[in-house]
Amino acid sequence: MNFLQPKSRLRSHIVVIRGYEEPNGFLEAAKRQIEKLNIQTDLKLISKKDGTPKPKTVQVKQTLVGFGIEANNLSEADSILLQEKGLGGKHKMGCGVFV
Repeated sequence: MNFLQPKSRLRSHIVVIRGYEEPNGFLEAAKRQIEKLNIQTDLKLISKKDGTPKPKTVQVKQTLVGFGIEANNLSEADSILLQEKGLGGKHKMGCGVFV
């Protein structure tokens, strides 16, 4: 039984990509990961009301920095694939999970 439902827009509260703690480099790294999955989408960082990206952190043995991401204009197949695979690391901690 498949509980995933295709949506044209998905969001992840926090995506962590090792080595990328600044918004511009982070977004480019996320786009490269999306390309490797052959997913067609418009990615953008979730921003504060003033339009600046808001870094988020997760505490493990160290503090990891990530950003919220929104994926728009997804096909049904790409939507399911992104929900299955996610982005970045620390998926077991809820990072990089898209809903």
